[in-house]
Amino acid sequence: MRHGGDIYTKNIRYDFSVSLNPMGCPDAVKRAVSDSASCIERYPDIAQRRIRKLLSEYTGVGEEMIVCSNGASELIPAMAKMIAPKRALLAGPTFSGYERALRMAGDCKITEYLCRREDNFRIRSDILELLTEDIGAVFLCVPDNPTGQTIDASLTDEIIKKCRDNDIWLIVDECFLELTRGALSLAERITENPRLLVLRAFTKLFSMPGVRFGYSLSEKSAADKLRNNLPEWNVSVTAEACAAEAIRIARETSYISDSLDMIENEKKFLSDALLDMGMWVCESDAPFIMFYNDTDIYEPLLKKDILIRDCRNFSGLSRGYYRIGIRRREDNETLIGELRDIVRMGRWRQSI
Repeated sequence: MRHGGDIYTKNIRYDFSVSLNPMGCPDAVKRAVSDSASCIERYPDIAQRRIRKLLSEYTGVGEEMIVCSNGASELIPAMAKMIAPKRALLAGPTFSGYERALRMAGDCKITEYLCRREDNFRIRSDILELLTEDIGAVFLCVPDNPTGQTIDASLTDEIIKKCRDNDIWLIVDECFLELTRGALSLAERITENPRLLVLRAFTKLFSMPGVRFGYSLSEKSAADKLRNNLPEWNVSVTAEACAAEAIRIARETSYISDSLDMIENEKKFLSDALLDMGMWVCESDAPFIMFYNDTDIYEPLLKKDILIRDCRNFSGLSRGYYRIGIRRREDNETLIGELRDIVRMGRWRQSI
């Protein structure tokens, strides 16, 4: 399985394989879907003027520096196509979409920097040694998927400087950042580096993966080039309406701060329970947890109609690594209860 969320061929009651805001999609955003039905007989605004204006007010970045898309997954291959690097650097384990996009963009040789379990899968300063003049682009996921790790602020500064000095495109995926307490965005750094691209989406933040809406922040010349590598009318009237309502909610309500509180509480509940069962748990800054167990739990949970993310197909990870999204307490209690039974049964079988 390349990604989570494949519930269409399985009878799933609890999908922990995806990482979304456990608060759920706000009702006002859901209403925007039906309200937009009156507009389906007209084309979307090809210049995306209204939504870019709202995003500018929300992010503090100029409208001309914003490119909107049909989800972040549309922007990633567009960025790779725009840059067309001969060599790129990926810091793994990380989201597989970056490598796929680079392969689609042409003959690109990929250098891989693999984080280590003994470092809790955090990027270390030795990554700087790989940021050489022959590297055309580097993709970083902050916080990383599936590890949940952010990058130390001082190391981030060094990475930005090294990329700027060596004319390397730096693409920073911040799709989980707004659900991460205390993490700093690089949005305000784009004027320092014309080759810095910041990627975001409302998929995770507002729990609306069924409505595809993403956007990028970059210096104007980069934004213009990126826009030329995307289809026209790529943001539907429904996606634009939902995004506009999501921005209003973020600016006028406590939805995001309430979400961060819930994530923090539920992440601690889940982490403590996993540790209590003897599993290794990766410290996470994100709204999900990666952990390791030396016996299979994926299939036993699937038999109980619970889907988690098997991480063995992430570069640098092996069988036994799993990722779970943070959900509401009652769902989390169900998962932990079933896991305890599976672990208890496994230990009983080993003892006989």
